[in-house]
Amino acid sequence: MKKSNDNLDPVTVVVSNHVKRGKEKEFKKWASGIAKASHSFSGHQGTSIVKNPENSSEKYVVYTSIFRFDNHINLAQWEESDERRQWIERLQPLITKAADYQKVNGLEYWFDIPEVTIAPKPPKHRMALVTLLAIYPLILLIPSIVAKLVPPSMPWYLVTLVSCIFTVILMTWLVMPGMTRIFSFWLFRKK
Repeated sequence: MKKSNDNLDPVTVVVSNHVKRGKEKEFKKWASGIAKASHSFSGHQGTSIVKNPENSSEKYVVYTSIFRFDNHINLAQWEESDERRQWIERLQPLITKAADYQKVNGLEYWFDIPEVTIAPKPPKHRMALVTLLAIYPLILLIPSIVAKLVPPSMPWYLVTLVSCIFTVILMTWLVMPGMTRIFSFWLFRKK
């Protein structure tokens, strides 16, 4: 059973569609529309849609759509909306089978899904090691930089809070996406 705090974790949804050959142009128009529609929902943090030629065949082309939301509650509002249901109905004539659907939660949010295929979640020990490699230099550098920028009279706990804010921002939007690209050969390797 899910803990209630898990509902506040960031969540990424990865959807793989097998688009009929000859329907790619219509699918791209559909994808643009659903991305715009999802953007209007609370907590939406971005949508990416990539073509996966490696997983395609003579009958279909695989496209992977990645939707990011700040938490499960906001994702549920999108998933249960009439607007999303209407977009899914419009998709049906363009695809050969039901979509493959995967959710990635919490810490896994920092690790981007590779663009070439839908990969299984990285093993937790690999995520922990890459996270350690990313966060250790930040923990060494950021507090000393922040301490030089804030007034000397600022209490240590506020300096620590400011350091944590900068660390989280850098980890989420800069460092972890970069580390994921660098270590993707290892993170998403099957063995």
